[in-house]
Amino acid sequence: VAFKTCRDVRTAIYRNLHTLSLGWYIQHKSGDITKHVVDAKMRLEPGLADTIYGFVTALILAVGGIILLTLSRLLTFLALASLPVAHYIMARIGREAAPRSLKRPIAKRG
Repeated sequence: VAFKTCRDVRTAIYRNLHTLSLGWYIQHKSGDITKHVVDAKMRLEPGLADTIYGFVTALILAVGGIILLTLSRLLTFLALASLPVAHYIMARIGREAAPRSLKRPIAKRG
């Protein structure tokens, strides 16, 4: 969906550039036009992909939570009660891994 939207935006920009007058192109450098189009595409594509991915993930989690709640309140409680423990464990692992990754030497480009 995100890539189709980006393609549609690129097509609209391309069509719009073809409708501009010759005087507009004389005032603006072609490198600047290309830079702006590419820059807009590079910012738009990941943003749309991340937004759509986050929305679908949240929707699946919400539907799964509702299904779990209707199946068993005890299982729902156990799943929610395990979240703080899982968060503590992941945070501790992250804190221990961060200093080690900072101590690694950066590879030189040659």
